[in-house]
Amino acid sequence: MSGLHTMRPAASVTRRGFTLIELLVVIAILGMLMALLLPAIGAVRERAKRTVCSTHMNQISLALQTYHSQNNCFPPGVGSCTPATGKQWDLAPPCQGPNWLAKLLAQLDEEAYFNQMMKCIDINANPCVSCTTADSANRWQAVGTTVPPPFACPSAETIDVDSYYTNGSTLKNLAKGNIAGNFGADYYVGHKGMFDIQTLDKTFTSTTDAGAKGKWKAGGKGIRVDDVHDGATTTLIIGEILARNNSADIRGAWFLPNMGASSFTGYLPPNANPASKPATGFPVSTLGTTYKAANYYDTIQGCDKNIASPNINKMYCGGSSSAGAAGDSATPGSYYAALRSAHPGGVNVAMVGHNVAFISDTIDSDVFMALCTRDGKATGNLVEIKAAVPD
Repeated sequence: MSGLHTMRPAASVTRRGFTLIELLVVIAILGMLMALLLPAIGAVRERAKRTVCSTHMNQISLALQTYHSQNNCFPPGVGSCTPATGKQWDLAPPCQGPNWLAKLLAQLDEEAYFNQMMKCIDINANPCVSCTTADSANRWQAVGTTVPPPFACPSAETIDVDSYYTNGSTLKNLAKGNIAGNFGADYYVGHKGMFDIQTLDKTFTSTTDAGAKGKWKAGGKGIRVDDVHDGATTTLIIGEILARNNSADIRGAWFLPNMGASSFTGYLPPNANPASKPATGFPVSTLGTTYKAANYYDTIQGCDKNIASPNINKMYCGGSSSAGAAGDSATPGSYYAALRSAHPGGVNVAMVGHNVAFISDTIDSDVFMALCTRDGKATGNLVEIKAAVPD
């Protein structure tokens, strides 16, 4: 019929799927892309974490500047009211004030935390012994058993609560962070850093002495900017350390003043590893005395003895009866611990002048020692020192 069109069935379309070979090629390409992208993603994440750590370093540095403005000095490393002939440098001396980090709590907007500590030391002789457990009458909450945010670096290993530092019944549940103060270029005691152990006007030999109690222990004068003869922008004041998931290991226990807990020295370079000890031995001290370190690792009072081999773990340590290295017998005043971080290649630090920098693990040892002194006796070349501290 005219005007009518015959409808024809649509031609069928044959759909062909991927062959096995094509699928394998696609999977291989995706795998190669992931292999290329994952390291880049990991590097970006680490840079972000390192930035947070650097920001925390800046916060603490600013708090130190504020403290100095208010007191005309930085806080002492710790105010000690135990005689120097007693166990002044030990883990739990009879009489002791708060350490430098605890004294900064108010400047770090942790006033409530600071006030709890002051309530505690008003009726106790040593905050590290007595303030980590809440008072039964609720006169204060436990102090030192949590980590204020600026004291932690997200790049570092998260420390489990059951791995907080504990030493028998004397020291218990001390939380671990990643910040330490500069006690000089060599040992814990007496080596011209930015923090030190200051003997207070009154000293006591027993925790039961009535005079050992009181807020006066939070006093004392630390180092002033005017005492820094090497230059504020080239003298290191704080840096990063690593803690360890072991309750016997003191490192990172921020409420304690002891070496490796909230203090370090320049006796070892950043992230020192026994496997990388120089064949020629340890360099000459910046104070003019030759030290040949037999132990190229942290030598401290509380050490994780379960680190079996010094050649595969930079956290290997020694120095106490629980030492990973059997036979170490240094006295507390001769302990030392290095700056350490989980960042590839180095550690974050802050200078007296409030400038934050990233110090390479490969920094010249003389230059690093020079950065850790304040008294003009550094052997490092000034040009090299300035180059080691990026603006």
